[in-house]
Amino acid sequence: MADRFWVGNGGNWSDNTNHWSDSSGGSPGVSLPTSADDVYFDANSFDTSGQTVTVDGTAFCKDMNWAGVTDSPTFTVSANQLNFYGNIVLNITMTLTNFSLYWYGTSDVNLDLKGKALNNFEMYGTGKVTLTSDFQSLNGIYMNAGTFDANGYDVTILKLYTTGTNTRQIDMGSGMWTLTSTGTGDVWNVDANTNLTINCETSTIVVSGGTSNNKYFYEKGYTYYNIEFTGMGILRFMGGGCTFNNFSVGVEDTNNRGLTFNAGDTYTISGTWTHIRAGGTLSMQSDSSGTAFTLSKASGLVKVVKASIKDSTGSGGATFSAVNSTNVSGNSGWVFSKLASTGIIRLSSNF
Repeated sequence: MADRFWVGNGGNWSDNTNHWSDSSGGSPGVSLPTSADDVYFDANSFDTSGQTVTVDGTAFCKDMNWAGVTDSPTFTVSANQLNFYGNIVLNITMTLTNFSLYWYGTSDVNLDLKGKALNNFEMYGTGKVTLTSDFQSLNGIYMNAGTFDANGYDVTILKLYTTGTNTRQIDMGSGMWTLTSTGTGDVWNVDANTNLTINCETSTIVVSGGTSNNKYFYEKGYTYYNIEFTGMGILRFMGGGCTFNNFSVGVEDTNNRGLTFNAGDTYTISGTWTHIRAGGTLSMQSDSSGTAFTLSKASGLVKVVKASIKDSTGSGGATFSAVNSTNVSGNSGWVFSKLASTGIIRLSSNF
């Protein structure tokens, strides 16, 4: 294991002749960083602004630390790959371009992005990555191994995807997990759930994509804390059923939204159900015509307004109320009723 310090302003990662030293501000010419070496960008790396460090091939490091850097540099990875095995500390003054991280570590490490957005974050190591600041990935988290601990910080990603059968664990913490995908496709895919543990803790998952497409949520029988569907289109739950604490659908707008649940599965609400609307229609249906899904709540009220409901069973002891709604077919346990318009543009049921 050795320390590697970047010197000589901007340039290519592979140019060890001009840019890699074994001391801060020292002479360049040492070997390139390996997976056992800690990399530092500090006050002696740049002496003028507008400098760019480019990862121009597959690169490696253990720790990478930009905490002491000056002159607001840019770090770009482009189509190449940076494999890291240790801690990452970025700097709030730096700029990232096409920066994807591939983690292969076997020990517990910290990830401090200082508010910077990654392109991709892929986990192949068996250790644990713990956030020490909010996390953002423009494409998402791809998890093949290891533990991801949000540690109370917010996570903003396009989607989450797990794969394989390695031991994996997601500790969701107390922050917001915002899923931003706008296209048709997965937003939460834990379908590969062998040896996968999800600790929901007191987190909130927000599905926020702003286009009228199907957003697939593979829940696979896990317990989640709060889920909010604020986006447009249809949120499709894809197999196994699950338990929520609080569930909320809608915002104060006039867009139509849909919830599609896996036929034959049970979705249990242990806390509150909230439907917010200022207009538009909520569709609720099973993904297989003629085979119902079940919403279960032990007490209180599950209420929707101006909804279209098909193949849904309300059970568990709560009152399931559908006001000014359409009873399409295949429903049981719901009370459909008509109320005159009051001119109120926002209705939220939260009991």
